[in-house]
Amino acid sequence: MPGMATEHVFVLGMGGTIMSAIASLLHDQGYRVSGSDLAASRYTRALDPAITLYEGHRAENLPADIAWVTLSDAVPKDNPELIEARRRGLPIRSRAEVIAEFTAPYKTICVAGTHGKTSTCGLISVGLIESGLDAGYLIGADSMNYGPNYRRAGGDWMVIEADEFARALVHLRPTVGIVTALEMDHPDVYRDWEDYQSVFRTFVGRIDPDGLLLLGADCPAARSLAPYARCRVQTYGYAADADWRLGCRCAINNGMTATVYGPGGLEVELVIGVPGDHMLQNAAAALAACIETGQDPAAVGRALRAYQGMGRRFERLIDQGGILVVDDYAHHPAEVRTTVAGAARLGRRLRVVCQPHQICRTKLLLDDYAGAFAAADEAYLVDIQRSREDDDPSFTAAQVAAAAGDVEYLGDLDAAFERLTSTAGEDEVWLCLGAGTSSKLAQRLAAWVQAER
Repeated sequence: MPGMATEHVFVLGMGGTIMSAIASLLHDQGYRVSGSDLAASRYTRALDPAITLYEGHRAENLPADIAWVTLSDAVPKDNPELIEARRRGLPIRSRAEVIAEFTAPYKTICVAGTHGKTSTCGLISVGLIESGLDAGYLIGADSMNYGPNYRRAGGDWMVIEADEFARALVHLRPTVGIVTALEMDHPDVYRDWEDYQSVFRTFVGRIDPDGLLLLGADCPAARSLAPYARCRVQTYGYAADADWRLGCRCAINNGMTATVYGPGGLEVELVIGVPGDHMLQNAAAALAACIETGQDPAAVGRALRAYQGMGRRFERLIDQGGILVVDDYAHHPAEVRTTVAGAARLGRRLRVVCQPHQICRTKLLLDDYAGAFAAADEAYLVDIQRSREDDDPSFTAAQVAAAAGDVEYLGDLDAAFERLTSTAGEDEVWLCLGAGTSSKLAQRLAAWVQAER
Protein backbone atom coordinates (compact mmCIF):
# COMPACT_ATOMS: atom_id res chain seq x y z
CA MET A 1 0.00 0.00 0.00
CA PRO A 2 1.50 3.35 -1.00
CA GLY A 3 2.34 6.05 1.49
CA MET A 4 2.14 6.46 5.22
CA ALA A 5 -0.89 6.24 7.51
CA THR A 6 -0.90 10.01 8.01
CA GLU A 7 -1.76 10.60 4.37
CA HIS A 8 -5.10 11.61 2.87
CA VAL A 9 -7.04 8.84 1.09
CA PHE A 10 -10.10 9.20 -1.13
CA VAL A 11 -12.79 6.47 -1.06
CA LEU A 12 -14.83 6.52 -4.26
CA GLY A 13 -18.29 5.00 -3.76
CA MET A 14 -18.21 5.48 0.01
CA GLY A 15 -21.98 5.14 0.40
CA GLY A 16 -21.89 1.39 -0.22
CA THR A 17 -21.66 -1.31 2.41
CA ILE A 18 -18.09 -2.46 1.88
CA MET A 19 -16.62 0.90 0.86
CA SER A 20 -17.99 2.60 3.98
CA ALA A 21 -16.38 -0.16 6.04
CA ILE A 22 -13.09 0.44 4.23
CA ALA A 23 -13.37 4.14 5.07
CA SER A 24 -13.70 3.22 8.76
CA LEU A 25 -10.82 0.76 8.53
CA LEU A 26 -8.52 3.39 6.99
CA HIS A 27 -9.59 5.97 9.57
CA ASP A 28 -8.74 3.51 12.35
CA GLN A 29 -5.29 3.07 10.79
CA GLY A 30 -4.67 6.81 11.14
CA TYR A 31 -5.34 7.94 7.58
CA ARG A 32 -7.29 11.09 6.84
CA VAL A 33 -10.26 9.91 4.81
CA SER A 34 -12.53 11.65 2.32
CA GLY A 35 -14.87 10.09 -0.19
CA SER A 36 -17.89 10.49 -2.38
CA ASP A 37 -21.11 8.89 -3.54
CA LEU A 38 -24.28 9.99 -5.27
CA ALA A 39 -25.94 10.56 -1.91
CA ALA A 40 -25.53 9.90 1.79
CA SER A 41 -26.62 6.47 3.01
CA ARG A 42 -27.30 4.64 6.24
CA TYR A 43 -23.65 3.59 6.11
CA THR A 44 -22.14 7.06 5.64
CA ARG A 45 -24.34 8.45 8.41
CA ALA A 46 -22.71 5.96 10.79
CA LEU A 47 -19.15 7.02 9.89
CA ASP A 48 -16.87 8.96 12.22
CA PRO A 49 -17.51 12.72 11.80
CA ALA A 50 -13.85 13.16 10.87
CA ILE A 51 -14.51 11.31 7.59
CA THR A 52 -15.64 13.72 4.86
CA LEU A 53 -18.37 12.74 2.39
CA TYR A 54 -18.94 14.62 -0.87
CA GLU A 55 -22.43 14.05 -2.24
CA GLY A 56 -22.41 13.79 -6.02
CA HIS A 57 -19.45 13.07 -8.29
CA ARG A 58 -17.34 16.00 -9.48
CA ALA A 59 -13.64 16.34 -10.29
CA GLU A 60 -13.32 19.17 -7.78
CA ASN A 61 -14.33 16.80 -4.96
CA LEU A 62 -10.84 15.31 -5.06
CA PRO A 63 -8.76 17.32 -2.53
CA ALA A 64 -5.37 18.57 -3.67
CA ASP A 65 -3.45 16.56 -1.06
CA ILE A 66 -4.94 13.12 -1.84
CA ALA A 67 -2.17 10.49 -1.84
CA TRP A 68 -4.12 7.60 -3.33
CA VAL A 69 -7.64 6.47 -4.21
CA THR A 70 -9.61 3.31 -3.53
CA LEU A 71 -12.86 2.61 -5.29
CA SER A 72 -15.89 0.38 -5.50
CA ASP A 73 -16.03 -2.12 -8.34
CA ALA A 74 -19.32 -0.50 -9.37
CA VAL A 75 -17.68 2.87 -10.18
CA PRO A 76 -17.89 3.47 -13.97
CA LYS A 77 -14.79 4.37 -15.97
CA ASP A 78 -16.22 7.78 -16.84
CA ASN A 79 -16.60 8.85 -13.20
CA PRO A 80 -15.21 12.42 -13.03
CA GLU A 81 -13.26 11.85 -9.80
CA LEU A 82 -11.68 8.70 -11.24
CA ILE A 83 -10.74 10.62 -14.39
CA GLU A 84 -9.21 13.39 -12.27
CA ALA A 85 -7.26 10.86 -10.16
CA ARG A 86 -5.81 9.33 -13.30
CA ARG A 87 -4.98 12.76 -14.70
CA ARG A 88 -2.95 13.45 -11.56
CA GLY A 89 -1.26 10.06 -11.76
CA LEU A 90 -2.54 8.99 -8.34
CA PRO A 91 -2.27 5.33 -7.32
CA ILE A 92 -5.69 3.66 -7.60
CA ARG A 93 -6.49 0.58 -5.50
CA SER A 94 -9.45 -1.75 -5.73
CA ARG A 95 -11.48 -2.48 -2.62
CA ALA A 96 -10.18 -6.07 -2.71
CA GLU A 97 -6.54 -4.94 -2.67
CA VAL A 98 -7.16 -2.61 0.27
CA ILE A 99 -9.00 -5.22 2.31
CA ALA A 100 -6.32 -7.83 1.65
CA GLU A 101 -3.49 -5.41 2.51
CA PHE A 102 -4.94 -4.11 5.77
CA THR A 103 -6.20 -7.45 7.07
CA ALA A 104 -3.00 -9.36 6.22
CA PRO A 105 -1.53 -8.95 9.77
CA TYR A 106 -4.53 -10.77 11.25
CA LYS A 107 -5.71 -14.32 11.37
CA THR A 108 -8.83 -14.23 9.21
CA ILE A 109 -12.06 -16.14 8.86
CA CYS A 110 -13.23 -15.44 5.30
CA VAL A 111 -16.75 -16.41 4.28
CA ALA A 112 -17.43 -17.00 0.58
CA GLY A 113 -20.27 -18.50 -1.46
CA THR A 114 -23.25 -17.45 -3.53
CA HIS A 115 -25.59 -17.24 -0.55
CA GLY A 116 -25.38 -16.66 3.19
CA LYS A 117 -22.06 -14.82 3.43
CA THR A 118 -23.31 -11.82 5.39
CA SER A 119 -25.41 -13.78 7.89
CA THR A 120 -22.64 -16.32 8.46
CA CYS A 121 -20.11 -13.53 9.07
CA GLY A 122 -22.53 -11.94 11.52
CA LEU A 123 -23.01 -15.20 13.38
CA ILE A 124 -19.25 -15.80 13.59
CA SER A 125 -18.68 -12.28 14.89
CA VAL A 126 -21.26 -12.72 17.63
CA GLY A 127 -19.98 -16.22 18.44
CA LEU A 128 -16.45 -14.93 18.92
CA ILE A 129 -17.16 -11.63 20.67
CA GLU A 130 -19.82 -12.94 23.04
CA SER A 131 -17.65 -15.94 23.97
CA GLY A 132 -14.81 -13.61 24.96
CA LEU A 133 -12.62 -13.14 21.87
CA ASP A 134 -12.17 -9.48 20.87
CA ALA A 135 -12.47 -10.08 17.13
CA GLY A 136 -12.88 -7.52 14.40
CA TYR A 137 -15.02 -7.80 11.30
CA LEU A 138 -15.63 -6.26 7.89
CA ILE A 139 -19.05 -7.30 6.55
CA GLY A 140 -21.41 -6.15 3.82
CA ALA A 141 -24.19 -5.07 6.20
CA ASP A 142 -24.74 -3.48 9.59
CA SER A 143 -24.71 -5.73 12.64
CA MET A 144 -27.90 -5.66 14.68
CA ASN A 145 -25.73 -6.59 17.68
CA TYR A 146 -22.93 -4.07 17.37
CA GLY A 147 -24.06 -1.42 14.89
CA PRO A 148 -21.59 -0.64 12.09
CA ASN A 149 -20.47 -3.00 9.33
CA TYR A 150 -16.86 -2.71 10.55
CA ARG A 151 -15.30 -3.39 13.95
CA ARG A 152 -11.65 -2.95 14.79
CA ALA A 153 -9.99 -6.10 16.10
CA GLY A 154 -8.66 -5.95 19.64
CA GLY A 155 -6.79 -9.21 19.15
CA ASP A 156 -5.54 -11.50 16.40
CA TRP A 157 -8.75 -12.42 14.57
CA MET A 158 -10.87 -10.72 11.91
CA VAL A 159 -14.00 -11.94 10.13
CA ILE A 160 -14.23 -10.92 6.47
CA GLU A 161 -17.00 -11.25 3.91
CA ALA A 162 -15.27 -12.67 0.83
CA ASP A 163 -17.28 -11.35 -2.10
CA GLU A 164 -16.90 -12.98 -5.51
CA PHE A 165 -18.06 -9.93 -7.48
CA ALA A 166 -15.17 -8.70 -9.67
CA ARG A 167 -13.23 -11.77 -8.40
CA ALA A 168 -12.43 -9.85 -5.20
CA LEU A 169 -12.03 -12.91 -2.96
CA VAL A 170 -8.86 -14.14 -4.72
CA HIS A 171 -6.83 -11.39 -3.02
CA LEU A 172 -7.43 -12.87 0.44
CA ARG A 173 -5.28 -15.40 2.30
CA PRO A 174 -7.63 -16.89 4.91
CA THR A 175 -6.72 -18.79 8.03
CA VAL A 176 -10.20 -20.30 8.00
CA GLY A 177 -12.17 -20.28 4.76
CA ILE A 178 -15.87 -21.06 4.37
CA VAL A 179 -17.80 -21.71 1.17
CA THR A 180 -21.51 -21.85 1.95
CA ALA A 181 -23.00 -22.85 -1.42
CA LEU A 182 -22.40 -22.30 -5.13
CA GLU A 183 -24.91 -21.42 -7.84
CA MET A 184 -24.31 -19.42 -10.99
CA ASP A 185 -24.42 -15.67 -10.38
CA HIS A 186 -22.90 -12.40 -11.63
CA PRO A 187 -23.19 -13.11 -15.35
CA ASP A 188 -21.84 -9.60 -15.96
CA VAL A 189 -18.52 -10.81 -14.50
CA TYR A 190 -18.32 -14.55 -15.21
CA ARG A 191 -18.51 -16.08 -18.67
CA ASP A 192 -20.21 -19.29 -17.55
CA TRP A 193 -20.62 -21.78 -14.71
CA GLU A 194 -17.09 -23.12 -15.12
CA ASP A 195 -15.63 -19.63 -14.91
CA TYR A 196 -17.71 -18.93 -11.79
CA GLN A 197 -16.53 -22.11 -10.04
CA SER A 198 -12.90 -21.41 -10.94
CA VAL A 199 -12.69 -18.32 -8.74
CA PHE A 200 -13.74 -20.36 -5.70
CA ARG A 201 -11.15 -23.02 -6.53
CA THR A 202 -8.54 -20.29 -6.44
CA PHE A 203 -9.94 -18.99 -3.14
CA VAL A 204 -9.77 -22.35 -1.34
CA GLY A 205 -6.25 -22.90 -2.65
CA ARG A 206 -5.12 -19.70 -0.92
CA ILE A 207 -6.18 -20.84 2.59
CA ASP A 208 -3.24 -21.26 4.97
CA PRO A 209 -2.00 -24.89 4.75
CA ASP A 210 -2.25 -25.04 8.55
CA GLY A 211 -5.78 -23.64 8.43
CA LEU A 212 -9.23 -25.05 7.76
CA LEU A 213 -11.74 -25.06 4.91
CA LEU A 214 -15.41 -25.49 5.82
CA LEU A 215 -17.74 -26.49 2.98
CA GLY A 216 -21.54 -26.57 2.89
CA ALA A 217 -22.29 -30.30 2.92
CA ASP A 218 -25.72 -29.89 1.33
CA CYS A 219 -24.35 -28.31 -1.86
CA PRO A 220 -22.55 -30.68 -4.26
CA ALA A 221 -20.82 -27.78 -6.01
CA ALA A 222 -19.40 -26.52 -2.72
CA ARG A 223 -18.23 -30.02 -1.76
CA SER A 224 -16.49 -30.36 -5.12
CA LEU A 225 -13.98 -27.70 -4.01
CA ALA A 226 -12.30 -30.00 -1.47
CA PRO A 227 -9.54 -31.30 -3.80
CA TYR A 228 -8.38 -27.74 -4.51
CA ALA A 229 -7.52 -26.99 -0.88
CA ARG A 230 -4.08 -27.47 0.67
CA CYS A 231 -5.43 -27.45 4.24
CA ARG A 232 -7.76 -29.57 6.35
CA VAL A 233 -11.31 -29.78 5.00
CA GLN A 234 -14.52 -30.29 6.96
CA THR A 235 -18.17 -30.11 5.96
CA TYR A 236 -21.26 -28.84 7.75
CA GLY A 237 -25.00 -29.09 7.22
CA TYR A 238 -27.87 -31.57 7.19
CA ALA A 239 -26.11 -34.25 5.13
CA ALA A 240 -25.68 -37.53 7.01
CA ASP A 241 -21.93 -37.54 6.37
CA ALA A 242 -21.30 -33.91 7.37
CA ASP A 243 -18.46 -33.43 9.87
CA TRP A 244 -20.66 -30.87 11.64
CA ARG A 245 -24.08 -32.45 11.24
CA LEU A 246 -27.34 -30.70 12.06
CA GLY A 247 -29.86 -33.00 13.71
CA CYS A 248 -33.61 -32.58 13.89
CA ARG A 249 -34.58 -28.93 13.78
CA CYS A 250 -37.69 -27.08 14.74
CA ALA A 251 -39.07 -23.56 14.71
CA ILE A 252 -39.33 -21.82 18.07
CA ASN A 253 -40.84 -18.39 18.63
CA ASN A 254 -39.26 -16.29 15.87
CA GLY A 255 -36.26 -18.55 15.33
CA MET A 256 -34.88 -22.07 15.00
CA THR A 257 -33.17 -24.71 17.10
CA ALA A 258 -31.18 -27.88 16.37
CA THR A 259 -28.35 -29.95 17.80
CA VAL A 260 -25.01 -30.00 15.98
CA TYR A 261 -23.00 -33.22 16.13
CA GLY A 262 -19.34 -32.42 15.58
CA PRO A 263 -16.01 -34.29 15.39
CA GLY A 264 -15.00 -36.40 18.36
CA GLY A 265 -18.53 -36.88 19.64
CA LEU A 266 -19.08 -33.17 20.27
CA GLU A 267 -22.72 -32.07 20.70
CA VAL A 268 -23.83 -28.44 20.84
CA GLU A 269 -27.38 -27.13 20.91
CA LEU A 270 -27.98 -24.21 18.58
CA VAL A 271 -30.72 -21.65 19.20
CA ILE A 272 -30.96 -18.67 16.84
CA GLY A 273 -33.52 -15.90 16.68
CA VAL A 274 -33.97 -15.86 12.89
CA PRO A 275 -36.26 -18.26 10.98
CA GLY A 276 -35.23 -20.65 8.23
CA ASP A 277 -33.42 -23.96 7.85
CA HIS A 278 -30.67 -22.09 6.00
CA MET A 279 -29.94 -20.01 9.09
CA LEU A 280 -29.13 -23.19 11.02
CA GLN A 281 -26.69 -24.14 8.27
CA ASN A 282 -25.04 -20.73 8.66
CA ALA A 283 -24.96 -21.18 12.43
CA ALA A 284 -23.31 -24.60 12.11
CA ALA A 285 -20.57 -23.04 9.97
CA ALA A 286 -20.16 -20.28 12.54
CA LEU A 287 -19.90 -22.78 15.38
CA ALA A 288 -17.17 -24.76 13.61
CA ALA A 289 -15.23 -21.62 12.68
CA CYS A 290 -15.37 -20.19 16.20
CA ILE A 291 -14.19 -23.47 17.72
CA GLU A 292 -11.27 -23.48 15.26
CA THR A 293 -10.02 -20.24 16.89
CA GLY A 294 -9.77 -22.06 20.22
CA GLN A 295 -13.04 -20.92 21.79
CA ASP A 296 -14.93 -23.32 24.05
CA PRO A 297 -17.75 -25.11 22.14
CA ALA A 298 -20.35 -24.67 24.86
CA ALA A 299 -19.46 -20.99 25.24
CA VAL A 300 -19.84 -20.46 21.49
CA GLY A 301 -23.19 -22.24 21.50
CA ARG A 302 -24.42 -19.93 24.25
CA ALA A 303 -22.96 -16.90 22.48
CA LEU A 304 -24.81 -17.61 19.23
CA ARG A 305 -28.12 -17.27 21.06
CA ALA A 306 -27.35 -13.55 21.31
CA TYR A 307 -27.35 -13.13 17.51
CA GLN A 308 -29.84 -10.43 16.53
CA GLY A 309 -29.32 -10.46 12.77
CA MET A 310 -27.78 -8.29 10.08
CA GLY A 311 -29.10 -5.29 8.20
CA ARG A 312 -31.40 -6.24 5.32
CA ARG A 313 -31.06 -9.95 6.18
CA PHE A 314 -34.57 -10.75 7.37
CA GLU A 315 -34.48 -7.41 9.16
CA ARG A 316 -37.66 -6.85 11.17
CA LEU A 317 -38.50 -3.17 10.75
CA ILE A 318 -41.72 -3.09 12.77
CA ASP A 319 -44.22 -5.52 14.27
CA GLN A 320 -47.31 -3.55 15.23
CA GLY A 321 -51.06 -3.82 14.84
CA GLY A 322 -50.90 -7.34 13.48
CA ILE A 323 -48.37 -6.59 10.73
CA LEU A 324 -44.66 -7.49 10.68
CA VAL A 325 -42.62 -5.68 7.99
CA VAL A 326 -39.39 -7.41 6.96
CA ASP A 327 -36.65 -6.08 4.68
CA ASP A 328 -34.41 -8.69 3.03
CA TYR A 329 -31.62 -8.54 0.46
CA ALA A 330 -32.56 -11.82 -1.28
CA HIS A 331 -32.50 -11.38 -5.06
CA HIS A 332 -31.08 -14.61 -6.51
CA PRO A 333 -34.06 -16.95 -7.05
CA ALA A 334 -32.54 -19.58 -4.75
CA GLU A 335 -32.30 -16.96 -2.00
CA VAL A 336 -35.86 -15.85 -2.69
CA ARG A 337 -37.13 -19.42 -2.38
CA THR A 338 -35.23 -20.03 0.86
CA THR A 339 -36.19 -16.72 2.48
CA VAL A 340 -39.87 -17.10 1.60
CA ALA A 341 -39.87 -20.62 3.04
CA GLY A 342 -38.21 -19.36 6.21
CA ALA A 343 -40.74 -16.54 6.60
CA ALA A 344 -43.58 -19.03 6.21
CA ARG A 345 -42.34 -20.79 9.35
CA LEU A 346 -43.54 -17.81 11.38
CA GLY A 347 -47.08 -19.12 10.88
CA ARG A 348 -48.61 -15.79 9.82
CA ARG A 349 -50.22 -14.79 6.53
CA LEU A 350 -47.25 -14.13 4.24
CA ARG A 351 -47.39 -11.42 1.57
CA VAL A 352 -44.22 -11.00 -0.50
CA VAL A 353 -43.03 -8.23 -2.81
CA CYS A 354 -39.95 -9.07 -4.87
CA GLN A 355 -37.83 -6.74 -7.00
CA PRO A 356 -35.56 -8.77 -9.33
CA HIS A 357 -32.03 -7.41 -9.62
CA GLN A 358 -30.25 -6.91 -12.96
CA ILE A 359 -31.74 -7.81 -16.30
CA CYS A 360 -28.81 -10.05 -17.26
CA ARG A 361 -29.00 -12.04 -14.01
CA THR A 362 -32.78 -12.35 -14.13
CA LYS A 363 -32.74 -13.54 -17.74
CA LEU A 364 -30.10 -16.15 -17.01
CA LEU A 365 -31.90 -17.50 -13.93
CA LEU A 366 -35.47 -17.07 -15.19
CA ASP A 367 -36.39 -20.76 -14.99
CA ASP A 368 -35.19 -20.92 -11.38
CA TYR A 369 -38.03 -18.63 -10.33
CA ALA A 370 -40.55 -21.43 -10.92
CA GLY A 371 -42.20 -22.18 -7.56
CA ALA A 372 -39.89 -19.81 -5.67
CA PHE A 373 -42.88 -18.14 -3.98
CA ALA A 374 -44.87 -21.32 -3.30
CA ALA A 375 -44.68 -20.91 0.49
CA ALA A 376 -46.24 -17.42 0.34
CA ASP A 377 -49.94 -16.68 0.62
CA GLU A 378 -49.58 -13.80 -1.84
CA ALA A 379 -46.61 -12.83 -4.01
CA TYR A 380 -46.04 -9.79 -6.19
CA LEU A 381 -43.26 -8.79 -8.57
CA VAL A 382 -42.26 -5.23 -9.38
CA ASP A 383 -40.03 -3.85 -12.10
CA ILE A 384 -36.47 -5.18 -12.42
CA GLN A 385 -33.80 -3.06 -10.75
CA ARG A 386 -31.17 -2.30 -13.37
CA SER A 387 -27.52 -2.15 -12.24
CA ARG A 388 -24.42 -1.55 -14.35
CA GLU A 389 -26.37 -2.30 -17.56
CA ASP A 390 -28.50 -0.77 -20.29
CA ASP A 391 -32.26 -1.11 -20.35
CA ASP A 392 -33.84 -3.96 -22.34
CA PRO A 393 -37.54 -3.23 -22.89
CA SER A 394 -38.02 -6.69 -24.42
CA PHE A 395 -37.60 -8.32 -21.01
CA THR A 396 -39.70 -7.32 -17.98
CA ALA A 397 -40.73 -8.53 -14.57
CA ALA A 398 -44.05 -9.61 -16.06
CA GLN A 399 -42.16 -12.46 -17.72
CA VAL A 400 -40.58 -13.34 -14.38
CA ALA A 401 -44.04 -13.45 -12.78
CA ALA A 402 -45.23 -15.81 -15.50
CA ALA A 403 -42.21 -18.06 -14.99
CA ALA A 404 -42.63 -18.05 -11.20
CA GLY A 405 -46.28 -19.09 -11.33
CA ASP A 406 -49.10 -17.85 -9.10
CA VAL A 407 -47.41 -14.45 -8.82
CA GLU A 408 -48.87 -11.10 -9.85
CA TYR A 409 -46.87 -8.42 -11.63
CA LEU A 410 -47.76 -5.00 -10.19
CA GLY A 411 -45.43 -2.61 -11.99
CA ASP A 412 -43.58 -0.15 -9.76
CA LEU A 413 -42.98 0.07 -6.01
CA ASP A 414 -45.78 2.60 -5.58
CA ALA A 415 -48.26 0.05 -6.88
CA ALA A 416 -46.95 -2.50 -4.38
CA PHE A 417 -47.33 -0.01 -1.55
CA GLU A 418 -50.93 0.72 -2.53
CA ARG A 419 -51.81 -2.97 -2.83
CA LEU A 420 -50.50 -3.93 0.59
CA THR A 421 -51.75 -0.93 2.52
CA SER A 422 -55.22 -0.92 0.92
CA THR A 423 -55.75 -4.61 1.71
CA ALA A 424 -53.98 -4.84 5.07
CA GLY A 425 -55.26 -7.65 7.24
CA GLU A 426 -54.45 -9.16 10.61
CA ASP A 427 -51.51 -11.32 11.65
CA GLU A 428 -49.58 -10.70 8.44
CA VAL A 429 -45.93 -10.63 7.37
CA TRP A 430 -45.02 -8.16 4.63
CA LEU A 431 -41.72 -9.38 3.19
CA CYS A 432 -39.83 -7.08 0.79
CA LEU A 433 -37.11 -8.80 -1.22
CA GLY A 434 -34.41 -7.33 -3.45
CA ALA A 435 -30.92 -5.84 -3.68
CA GLY A 436 -32.07 -2.44 -4.91
CA THR A 437 -34.74 0.09 -4.01
CA SER A 438 -37.06 -2.52 -2.50
CA SER A 439 -35.56 -1.44 0.82
CA LYS A 440 -37.18 1.97 0.36
CA LEU A 441 -40.55 0.23 -0.05
CA ALA A 442 -39.96 -1.69 3.18
CA GLN A 443 -39.13 1.53 5.02
CA ARG A 444 -42.21 3.22 3.60
CA LEU A 445 -44.43 0.30 4.61
CA ALA A 446 -42.96 0.33 8.12
CA ALA A 447 -43.74 4.02 8.43
CA TRP A 448 -47.33 3.39 7.31
CA VAL A 449 -47.76 0.60 9.87
CA GLN A 450 -46.38 2.84 12.61
CA ALA A 451 -48.76 5.65 11.70
CA GLU A 452 -51.89 3.69 10.78
CA ARG A 453 -51.88 0.56 12.94
